[in-house]
Amino acid sequence: MIGAFQGDIPRKVSSDPVGGSTIRKTEWSVNSTPWPILVCSTGSWACSPTAEAFSPTPGMSISAAYEKISTDGVKVIPIWNKSNREHEIIGTEPPSVRDVAAAAVKEAGWTGEWHVDADHINLGTVGRSLEIDGLTEPLVIDKQKAKAIARNYLPVVKDAGKIYRHILSSKGEGNFIAEVSMDETDTPQGPAELLLILAAIADEGIPAQTIAPRFSGRFNKGVEYVGDPKLFAAEFEADLMVLRYASEAFGLPENLKLSVHSGSDKFAIYPEIGRLLKKHRAGLHLKNAGTHLAGGDYRSGRSSCLPKQSA
Repeated sequence: MIGAFQGDIPRKVSSDPVGGSTIRKTEWSVNSTPWPILVCSTGSWACSPTAEAFSPTPGMSISAAYEKISTDGVKVIPIWNKSNREHEIIGTEPPSVRDVAAAAVKEAGWTGEWHVDADHINLGTVGRSLEIDGLTEPLVIDKQKAKAIARNYLPVVKDAGKIYRHILSSKGEGNFIAEVSMDETDTPQGPAELLLILAAIADEGIPAQTIAPRFSGRFNKGVEYVGDPKLFAAEFEADLMVLRYASEAFGLPENLKLSVHSGSDKFAIYPEIGRLLKKHRAGLHLKNAGTHLAGGDYRSGRSSCLPKQSA
């Protein structure tokens, strides 16, 4: 592939085994700008260009080289990288990398997949911010918050992993659907809690297709939803965005969906659920106890627990 980078020379080559495959890392010097290429055995290239070199500036276009490579049947994925250490040294923030990358992609007319890499992060630094499409503000998880979430949920997820592997050994892969339920906790999980729970689920190797978080309000049997439907809708939509992000970032199933354990039918929130599922083209698992509301007006969503009086 050196011919695709005329005038460029490889500076360093190394090979590392990853998950049974060999990833060949070649560091190139493109117009005196060093950047790495990760060449996977599957034929996909993950490349980390600078924004300036990616943009179609005369004599500096890496995007043209990517397009040339793609004609040989190799998928190229640009990944912008700026480590947390570099941010601390020069006083920048992680969202600035995405902004610069997005501008370069737009200028170059790049229509393929691209990413921004979070490099040199740990529990003490990951809380700088994490932007998830669809959330109104960046997600901040500092070291203290991450530890609190881990204390509350990590032991439970580990138990879920043991249960999953036990069932797997008996039924075999692909013969059952895994759901993880967190709906019977004292307090609702926010986007940060749900994100780390999903990360732990992925680490346990559970291919969860549904997850049941705890929402605000009460979901008792035989009665209508007790709570604010608008608040529920905001939580439900935020969780949809976290699931979409986690499915891609953590390698969870593409059909990962929310599960609402309704107790009994909750007509007060069904319209909001339907609206948001259509908006985001998402799926849903609805668990119903089988007990129904007596004397309820199903069309209005209002109900009482009293039996209907006969004439």
